[in-house]
Amino acid sequence: MASPNIFDAAPVTATVKVAKSKADKREVYNIPALDRLSATRAMIATLETLSEQFEGEVKEASMDILVGLALKTGKKPETFNLVADKSTGQFQLRKRSSASALTDDELALAKALGIPTVENTKVEERYVFNPDVLADQVVMAKISKALTRIPELAGMCIVQHQEAIKTTIIADGALEVACGLKSQDKIVTALGIAAVQAVKTSFDSENFKDALDVLAKVGIKLVPEAKAKKKAKV
Repeated sequence: MASPNIFDAAPVTATVKVAKSKADKREVYNIPALDRLSATRAMIATLETLSEQFEGEVKEASMDILVGLALKTGKKPETFNLVADKSTGQFQLRKRSSASALTDDELALAKALGIPTVENTKVEERYVFNPDVLADQVVMAKISKALTRIPELAGMCIVQHQEAIKTTIIADGALEVACGLKSQDKIVTALGIAAVQAVKTSFDSENFKDALDVLAKVGIKLVPEAKAKKKAKV
């Protein structure tokens, strides 16, 4: 016997009505400066995207240099300077923040690579008085004399226990250990867990056109080129 068609046998349910959006009846006023604001914000958004892309390229190139130095010396390189035609900068490797807890996978990888970690207590373990006890001034007065001798507290939960919340973070000296590993892959993997990269930059010109020219060289034109005017026929 053929299997029943589950779509044919599906129970009928109430039709869901699509809510119609209400027409915007608010007043509209013309403000010319709005164009300048929205255009500027659109350009900033584009520039932020480009900045993230180029920062990634600078960090990748800088990390190649740093890993090469680490393999050569067996030590964590110090902050080094960067230079280009119109810019200067610095590249620095910093230990991962204590606010950034390691995941289980990262912790396992850190142990496998010998990267030192440390337990970090986010919330201290403590005992607190039950709020119901604190609210009773008569009982509180007796508590001040002798907690263990108050008949009214018999069978009452006086103290509450708050368990500690602990995480594992990268320990001091982890970057030195990572840079002392004997293979490029291990160094890259270890620093990916233990470090964050920081790039500082300084552009050698305050002229916005110079910055646009630099971007134009790689095919990014934020301002379209002006078209040459045709000469009038005599």
